[in-house]
Amino acid sequence: MRYTASNIPSLKNRTVFFDANPLIYIFWPTTTDSKEADDYGSILATLMKNNVNLVINEIVLSEIINRVLRIEFNKAGLFQEKFKEFRDSAEGKSVQEDIYKIIKNRILNIFQITNESFSKEDFDSMLTVTKLDFNDKLIELLCKKKNMLLLTHDFDFSLSDVDILSANRKFKSR
Repeated sequence: MRYTASNIPSLKNRTVFFDANPLIYIFWPTTTDSKEADDYGSILATLMKNNVNLVINEIVLSEIINRVLRIEFNKAGLFQEKFKEFRDSAEGKSVQEDIYKIIKNRILNIFQITNESFSKEDFDSMLTVTKLDFNDKLIELLCKKKNMLLLTHDFDFSLSDVDILSANRKFKSR
């Protein structure tokens, strides 16, 4: 099933798993007029107001850290410099400290952490070429196993058989 912000009051008894991209839109908007930042910020506020259980996992945290560090690297215009050199520089370390502060002080204050031990059979089932990258396959299977609704902007999940909440208009046409 696909849901939009208008469906949130009906989701009170669900657990919502946040993918990395909505959190990046909310906590690291790349422009001052980001529609996605507004949309997902509003969704987060409405979910919180409705006391919906909100969760993330270590994969999402890793994706946030790595993606935001790349965003800041690109914004610094250091295209000649190698990324790992940027990451290890004083500026890169400062960016990492900022990312960690936001995760510690804002994200981890809102979200519970969930995880799952996957079996060899689970991994075997994920080792097929599909639209989803491997991290997305892990998230998809986690949501299936725990009957969680996935909040994502990533249309790669369009063929997934998990329930999805999104502000991405492409999901509405499915």
